[in-house]
Amino acid sequence: FTVKLTVNGVSYVKEFTVAAGKPIQSVTLICPDSAEAGESVPLRAEILPAGINVLPVYTVVSGPAAVEGNLLTVSEDADGGEIVVKATAGGVTSEEKHIAIRTIQTQELYLTLARDRALPGESMPFVVTKTPTGSTFPVEFSFEKGEEIAEVSAFELTVSRDAQMGAEIVLVATSGKKQAKATLTVGHPAVEQIIAGRGGIVVPETDKKIEYTLYPETADPSTVKVSLVEGADYVEWSGGDTFRVTSSAEQNAEVVFSIESGEVFTTVSYFVGVKQVTELVISTADSVEYLRSGDSVTFTHETVPANVPQSVSYRVLSGADLVVINGNVVTVRDGADIGVVKVVAESEDGTVSNEVELTVSGRYVRRAYTSWANVAFSGYGENAAVWLVLPQVMNADGLTVIVPYEVMDLVIEGCYDGTDETAYKDLYFYFRNAPERTVTLKNFGTIATMGLGGTVFDLGSSGETEIVLKGKNLVKADSPFFLDNSGEATDGIWQTGYASASNQERVRRSGKPGYRGTAGGTAISGYSLTFSGVEGGTLTAVAGSGVNGTAGGNGADVVYDGSLSYLSGAGGDGGNGGDSGSAVYAYNVNFLSGLVNAVPGNAGYGGAGGSAGSIAAVSSYDVTKMMGTNGVRGQNGTPYPAVNAKTVKGTHYVSAIGENRSLSAVYMGNIADLSDRLSRFYGVSVYYGDKLYNPYKNKSKSNRYLMEVQTDPIVLMQQANFLMYTMSMMPKNCWNELASRNGKVNVYLCKSITSGSGSVILGLTSDTNNVWFATFNTDLRGVMYSGYFNIMLHEFTHVFHYNFARSARTNFETELKSYNFGLDYKSSYGSTERVYGVNARYDETNSCFFTAYSRKNVMEDAAETLSIAATFHGAVKPLTAGTKLRDKVECLSKAFQREYETLSPFVTGKILFADKRLAIA
Repeated sequence: FTVKLTVNGVSYVKEFTVAAGKPIQSVTLICPDSAEAGESVPLRAEILPAGINVLPVYTVVSGPAAVEGNLLTVSEDADGGEIVVKATAGGVTSEEKHIAIRTIQTQELYLTLARDRALPGESMPFVVTKTPTGSTFPVEFSFEKGEEIAEVSAFELTVSRDAQMGAEIVLVATSGKKQAKATLTVGHPAVEQIIAGRGGIVVPETDKKIEYTLYPETADPSTVKVSLVEGADYVEWSGGDTFRVTSSAEQNAEVVFSIESGEVFTTVSYFVGVKQVTELVISTADSVEYLRSGDSVTFTHETVPANVPQSVSYRVLSGADLVVINGNVVTVRDGADIGVVKVVAESEDGTVSNEVELTVSGRYVRRAYTSWANVAFSGYGENAAVWLVLPQVMNADGLTVIVPYEVMDLVIEGCYDGTDETAYKDLYFYFRNAPERTVTLKNFGTIATMGLGGTVFDLGSSGETEIVLKGKNLVKADSPFFLDNSGEATDGIWQTGYASASNQERVRRSGKPGYRGTAGGTAISGYSLTFSGVEGGTLTAVAGSGVNGTAGGNGADVVYDGSLSYLSGAGGDGGNGGDSGSAVYAYNVNFLSGLVNAVPGNAGYGGAGGSAGSIAAVSSYDVTKMMGTNGVRGQNGTPYPAVNAKTVKGTHYVSAIGENRSLSAVYMGNIADLSDRLSRFYGVSVYYGDKLYNPYKNKSKSNRYLMEVQTDPIVLMQQANFLMYTMSMMPKNCWNELASRNGKVNVYLCKSITSGSGSVILGLTSDTNNVWFATFNTDLRGVMYSGYFNIMLHEFTHVFHYNFARSARTNFETELKSYNFGLDYKSSYGSTERVYGVNARYDETNSCFFTAYSRKNVMEDAAETLSIAATFHGAVKPLTAGTKLRDKVECLSKAFQREYETLSPFVTGKILFADKRLAIA
């Protein structure tokens, strides 16, 4: 066809010829499998054959969302269900994809105060109910009025002691777009009940108190009116709380007082008589310690003299909110808290008994331990409340107490008095995810000393946790000891036979990058945390410090052999410094009352870059132009604020930011000590020497593996040291989560592994959580450097992969394959097609595999992708946004984070594992 353009009378003509284009064979829509209300997610279409320049059109088939360009935005009001989308290009339409809506909107929200009036300094319980119970929006509290004279903690509204009588407080509960309000007035609550005293015998010419109790106890006594109803002829009473019967009163004459407040009314009666009881003693044969809700105590009494014909009445002196009393039986109320109740009795003629004290555990199942051997949670049922009294054996020896999701209310009581000597050593807690939970720390202290970093008090990766502080409390993380810097830098080499022209020398000649420093430990982590102190409760939370990164290796030298066609090897970049830990690490934190002293950790420095290789001086060459580059010093670690959260509310805390300091790693102990430390800290089992287990030695040739025992203690220490380094790159409790799915992870360190066909195997993983690692010198895998860290992370990725739920595994494996430019996996895995960097043909723009081994199957692709991506520092070409390799890393990371609660991220914009130490920005 011809195009004619005329400008100012001048015509320009251009002829075009339309060539037959390639027909589109298929359109594959790639999108996330879930999204939240209000979230915008990218859509991408893969059109085959490649190279067709057609812009796809994305359409919402159904669901509350809209598309603009390639960006799909979910409606702010979306409430569960799903969105169905499709892509169309050149008349070819993709299969419809279903995007689940993770958001569940709150439909109804109710806020109810126990009473509508409270005195200054008083705490008023309240109840919040939201429907549906599975709503993904947490309940947040604020004040519409009275914020300066009130605070909220542990589902109680506490009025400030300096609040003025008559002041009004309006509490607002918000969940999603729903709000509920409740109003409280500062002042005495109205009298709801008047409980008259026993009455009984009154002896002439002695003072007698008019006894009654108001409920609630804080009700205004000035509203009570007492009147003498009967006995005015022989009673002396001036209107106070005591009266006297004159000697003119006859025996058994009756004295009656009325007691009223508004519409609430009762009477109390006395009879004139002679005092007969000189002593009254009450006792019980029932247990009086740690009484639970529903437990009862029955009392009996004795009088002096004996057998006096008078009845006895029982009453509660203190702790009336914990029990109800019926005659001589005291019963613990449903839902009662922990506390102490004092009970007395009184005879008709006014003799008061001894006091009996009851210890109440109420709704809590109390468990007290004298050793660490049996500290565990089981058999409590749904929504359990547990009072855990820890033993006074201060060395917990690396115990991790795993709290199941069923335990919704936990009191942890220790013996900490503010000194390190009274804090436990190496006691860790791991809470399985629960939507809401209350944890009370009562004189609890723990100090991590194992030198492994990690999180000391892990409250899970989702849900809201109220942390109530009673007394003094301490949670102190530690700084890791490793990685040892000596002997780990790997210099570049020229592969044999490739001293000159070669496609495979581009990476091998450069020094290996250093290892990133391990991050400092975190004291307390959770998703949404609220801290409140009761009766001056405090917490000191201390972060650990990160260690320095290690140095990069030196580049390989070039020896003049008649030509100089290639640069000398570049020095490897230094490893990044380890980040500081956090005192408190969460998505949201609210400090309502009490005091949290958050102490920051420091971050390590980056390791030194390796030197470029040298080139011998040659007169005909300007060798400076042929020199490789020196490695770059690793980035310093990040010193995070002690309170490290997206949002921080409240003022009842102290926080600071650490700095960069040199914290060099230490090579630890001996193999026995190190393997024992790993086993206790991570909950795995580490075996070596004659404990090597080989279930494959007698199998058929295709399934046979032969293993040789490693006896060299120095080599075993190197293996164990890297095992520790590798495991530290993932959250501490992911190993406990794995154990809950398929049994404890067992790691075997050996000298060699050989397949039935004679191939050398560096690592091996079974589908029953057994992993074997062989000894090898730092070597090269494809064109990528490989060491113990890569191999170990590779095999551990298999462990996580095996433990996926079947449907979730199928979904992410399908997505991973979609990034392979249409290539199938090959069991021969020898092909280097689309393998990054094997030659000039495959770079970051057209590669989808890191190594040829990735092409074996989807499991090896997943393991190779993560284990190699984890070695990079900072921005690197193969992980540039939009590349297939980057897409694969994100696909794997998100799949792992969805499947495992311990790998769920708190910080957006990070991929790989939650603990940021493997994160790529």
